[in-house]
Amino acid sequence: MSDQMPAHWYGNQRRWRSATSRHFRVDSGREAGGARDFPPRPTSRTVGPMPDPQLDHLDLGDDERALICRSCPGARVIYLAGMDKGLSGSHVWRARWSLGGALSKDHVLKIGPRTKLRREYEAYSSIASVIDPGSPHMALFDADGDPQAALRQEFATAPGGNSVSLRTAMRGLKHPADAGALIDTLFRVRMARWHFHRSAEVERRAEPLEVALGWWLSHLDLPTAVAQIGDDGVAVSLKRLGLLPLADVFGWVHRVLSHDEDVSIGPVHGDLHAQNVLVGSGGELTLIDFGWTSRSWRAVDFLMLECSLKFLVSPPSARLEDLLLVEQLLEDAVGTWDYGDWERLVPYIHGRELAKLGAALQAVRTCATESGAVGDVSQYRRGLVALTAALASLPHDINRVFLLHSLAYQAQRLT
Repeated sequence: MSDQMPAHWYGNQRRWRSATSRHFRVDSGREAGGARDFPPRPTSRTVGPMPDPQLDHLDLGDDERALICRSCPGARVIYLAGMDKGLSGSHVWRARWSLGGALSKDHVLKIGPRTKLRREYEAYSSIASVIDPGSPHMALFDADGDPQAALRQEFATAPGGNSVSLRTAMRGLKHPADAGALIDTLFRVRMARWHFHRSAEVERRAEPLEVALGWWLSHLDLPTAVAQIGDDGVAVSLKRLGLLPLADVFGWVHRVLSHDEDVSIGPVHGDLHAQNVLVGSGGELTLIDFGWTSRSWRAVDFLMLECSLKFLVSPPSARLEDLLLVEQLLEDAVGTWDYGDWERLVPYIHGRELAKLGAALQAVRTCATESGAVGDVSQYRRGLVALTAALASLPHDINRVFLLHSLAYQAQRLT
């Protein structure tokens, strides 16, 4: 694609004075890796020279534009496509740029608070890249006194290929067996050195879950989360479905958090939700967002992904009873079902999505126990109760109604 291509800003039909100045070309369509080409074709919206302030519709300030330039040194044209990111609070794009007529590799480009991104960079350098010697290169662009910084990480994808989030990839699969296999590949292949090969030192420690999950419980406020939905309505719904009343659920959360556990401590990604795993067009898996990477309870990665699949990936308009049916079937499925056995849910409303969800959750729980991240199913359930309760307070588009009923179901299984 030529760098001499005229640039227009279609918001006000203003023609930029110089067609050869550095400029952003932005895919105004969908998530990176969707049906659109990336970099976009000439018909995509184009916005003008970097120094010009007419980038307001991208919600970018002057400092952010300057950071993007520093992150892509020597670039004449920078192509950005917004990514499926919702929990980090940072701006995240898929990025490529032109270098002397050629295009760079695909990268993840993130702009956010300097202290947070510096911590992520240090965690990636000291933990993630040590575990995976072939990890994609990451670079930090910051300066003392600047409140914001930029992180740039290479994609692990085939040249010219596209990548989508695990959430989007799950929705595009046809069969539950494919969903189960994808999660298996994530843990047993892509993250094998984290959880299966034990290349990093693993230790055992006795501590209550409020300590083992301390970082992830920092925003726990279950009563407020319930009140935001409606205490009376939740209470009526729990009773109708034969689940524990709210007072008992709160009591079980308290008991679980104070329960002493024999936990396996090792490296964890720490924020392994379905938007922090990218799936390439050739099946390549890339992990991003290492802001919570640390040496902690190894079950965290499995618990976080299960909660993400249930409360972010599951069809939001599915019947609550059907979502809880998936929870119930999981009790028998782990260790006995093939992933294809979840096809029995296909006749239900949103049945194919529910079947894929069930197979993926089965894979998560199987990998959690076989990797030694948890001692047994009961310990996994206690961790699930604790983390589910903590995530109820997230200010995000999680399915909080399902979350609270899932929490009540899991707590009831502990009785």
